[in-house]
Amino acid sequence: MDEKEIQRILYRFSGAFLVVATVMVLKGSSGNSVFVFAFTVLLLGMASVGPSTIKTWGAKWGGDGGHIGFDRYQPTEPERQLALKVSQDQLSSEIKNEGEEYIEEAKQRSPEKRSPEDYLALATEKWRAKDYDGALADVFAGLALNPKDVRIKATLIHRKASIYLFAGLKDFGVKFYKEAIALDPDFSWPHYNLGNFYFDQGELEEAKKEYEEALRLDPNDNMTKENLEILKREMKKN
Repeated sequence: MDEKEIQRILYRFSGAFLVVATVMVLKGSSGNSVFVFAFTVLLLGMASVGPSTIKTWGAKWGGDGGHIGFDRYQPTEPERQLALKVSQDQLSSEIKNEGEEYIEEAKQRSPEKRSPEDYLALATEKWRAKDYDGALADVFAGLALNPKDVRIKATLIHRKASIYLFAGLKDFGVKFYKEAIALDPDFSWPHYNLGNFYFDQGELEEAKKEYEEALRLDPNDNMTKENLEILKREMKKN
């Protein structure tokens, strides 16, 4: 990836963060919006000067060949799997206990050291705590790293969808569930959650289609099986 492409990506993400900050202000979350606006300014500054200039400054001041301590943590494969497990919408106590240590370690890492997996786990924890502004900031931070792992990237987008949906922005929620599906067609979670959304909206045929696709992708998903049975009973009544 050349320097101009990196700059274009930084400009795109700064624009996205600006939109998020504006939504926060409109919703009255002015405190958290200050952080997002500050991060937007930082991204714009990095885009303006370019990565080669930043590297030069690092070589001058960091004394480490221009790295200035920005080498990110690289999760092991078991840690990657754990980050995905703890990012499920519904957690068993076993997975929750197993993931607590990883989440705590991710919290201890500075933002410039965190991996996309770190941000995914942290965003999910904040989403569960109904800290939607903080969760969204972590999602954007993870996506800004442009993760090469398709499932990790799709799960970050899936989490973004759930944040918007739970915050009451239904159109954005549906949009990003569909974006996660387009990126990773074998990913069952967004189909399940779209099924739930359509069920709640009374769009039973659409809900059935999404549940059945989720089960095709993950035949052992008991929650989807249960919801599909409830849906079928509801369709018979109607």
